[in-house]
Amino acid sequence: FMEQINPVLKETGLVYSDAVAQLEDEKGEKFHHSYVKPNTFDELPYYGVAMPESVWGDHPEIDKNKSPDERDEDAYQYGKIANPTVHVALNQLRVVVNDVIKKMGGTPAKIHVELTRDLKNSKEARKRIEQAQSKNKKKNDEIRQFLKDEFDIDHPHREDFQKVKLWEELGKQGTRLCVFTGRAICARQLFNGEVEIEHIVPFSRCYDDGMVNKTLAFKNVNNRKGNKTPAEAFDGEEYQAIQKRALASFGQGPKFERFKEDAFENFYGDDKGTMIQRQLNDTKYISRKAAQYLSCICEDVIRVNGRLTAILRDVWQLNHFKDKEAGHYRDDHRHHIVDAFVIGLTSRKLIQQLSTRRSKHEQSEANLYHFVKHRVDDIPHLKEQLMNGLDNVYASYKPDHTNQGSMFNDTAYGIEKDDDGNQWCITRKAVGSLSWEEVFRIRGEHQREMLLDYLTDGEGIDFDVQSIRGFTKQLKAHFKNQKEFEKTLQQYSDKTGIKKLRINIQNNSVKPIPSASYKGYGLNGYAYCDIWQIPTKKDPKTGKWLHKYEGSFVPFAEIKKYEKTPKRPVDKQGRSHPAAKRLMRLYKDDNIQLTNIETGEVEVYRVAGYSTSTNRLDIRPNLQAVNSGQQFTSVNAIFLDHKVNRLKH
Repeated sequence: FMEQINPVLKETGLVYSDAVAQLEDEKGEKFHHSYVKPNTFDELPYYGVAMPESVWGDHPEIDKNKSPDERDEDAYQYGKIANPTVHVALNQLRVVVNDVIKKMGGTPAKIHVELTRDLKNSKEARKRIEQAQSKNKKKNDEIRQFLKDEFDIDHPHREDFQKVKLWEELGKQGTRLCVFTGRAICARQLFNGEVEIEHIVPFSRCYDDGMVNKTLAFKNVNNRKGNKTPAEAFDGEEYQAIQKRALASFGQGPKFERFKEDAFENFYGDDKGTMIQRQLNDTKYISRKAAQYLSCICEDVIRVNGRLTAILRDVWQLNHFKDKEAGHYRDDHRHHIVDAFVIGLTSRKLIQQLSTRRSKHEQSEANLYHFVKHRVDDIPHLKEQLMNGLDNVYASYKPDHTNQGSMFNDTAYGIEKDDDGNQWCITRKAVGSLSWEEVFRIRGEHQREMLLDYLTDGEGIDFDVQSIRGFTKQLKAHFKNQKEFEKTLQQYSDKTGIKKLRINIQNNSVKPIPSASYKGYGLNGYAYCDIWQIPTKKDPKTGKWLHKYEGSFVPFAEIKKYEKTPKRPVDKQGRSHPAAKRLMRLYKDDNIQLTNIETGEVEVYRVAGYSTSTNRLDIRPNLQAVNSGQQFTSVNAIFLDHKVNRLKH
């Protein structure tokens, strides 16, 4: 290899990463600068060992004083890929492959890996990609040196690189202004806590973590903006000034467009664009790195294109899990097995024929289908074996059976009880973020009347309606939309100087503090649910006891309390039935097998969540691959009508 690469480096003057791409292996495939010598290991090591050029950030200061059990030891010793999705995927790949190696008694002779659907790139496209990668690497090296020289940061994190890039994006040094405030940002403020990375359109609403949706902002304005777009958080002259600064910094482009009023609808409404594109980019990177990673245990890694997989499924009539109404193929988790089956039967010869044809002639999907159909044989016996095996498959999820989780919400509540025994919680909330109903939950009658008078232009509300729904309906009649309502609330706050108001919230999950019963915190999560069988009465015909079934939901905050003695269900008087029998303990993402007592029909479901106040479980079909929303079912109905078994993972 060195005899091949040295002349290229000498004659062309290219950097190493570009020079390597000029060479080909014996199969005619281009080398990559992250080339790994194949078949080096007997099992997959941590990916940072096999691909050291792909990782960075080893020995971070934040983990320096932690024990190996408290940190990701592999990532600490060798560094990791910055993209968390890719990091998790490669670690899971290692677990699965090493388990296969252990069961098979050796490393595989051949591995087929599916890549994303882009067929072979043209020479020009490959060159553009390589140039972009080289440019990005050079820029990161410059930033790494800058951070070391100016701030003594030896092992920068992903966020450190992004801060510098976003800072430089704001303009020339000395004129780099915070888009939201117009204040100048100096390099020192990037790392002293004054300036933060801000998602222009809130991440919690669009899940777009790309650089095009990020800028820098001072911490105080970041808190003020909150979970809103710039158009929602600011108005009037202030908003116009923000738009002008954004245009000056970013020019006409996708980042500036995110500062406009209709940004969310244009970029993310109706399942649009960037979130999906980011996931696709992650998938492309994962598949490329997975192929490279696997080459350290196997010399013959065949890369199968995703589009070829789809065409072969059609040719072999294996689209059994396609929703004919929606047209979606991936609604059933078993499609992964079908894809793996097709990928394993794909030959290198067919891949080369199709890639060559695709590069020379932009063919339609139909033409590619006929091209493939005449070059592969039917496989009736293999298909029959596959379909028989699929009938006995269920998906395995990763349940969390630990006792660690968020115990309480951050908000502290005052606690009161009304004459009916209902618990009311008192908290302070910003006027500008009140909901329609919360306006009527304001505790001070004078404060409530003042605000309602302002919101209704002095008309007030007819309280003879006697219902919150009726009150809010009257209030909504005074506004065109939610945005106008929020704007008026903020104007009231600015005019009166009242920033927050005390409101009542009915919340029975708030637990009082033992030392101060008038104050409490809301439970934030539940660890598990114990299912209990409770006798009710004897059947007059058979003389056998009849039962009902209840779930005892244990929050993370009370795990220690019920560590030795399980939490028992109680009646309205707080009494527990002495003959109650605990049947099983269910965690989120556990799989349960339900056998219908009358019909004998067997179905497998996944426990997706709990409704603690209504004694229900959110159970969803085990093989369902799409999120169709919560599907709560009564614990009593589940266990009364079925024989229930919890499946092992």
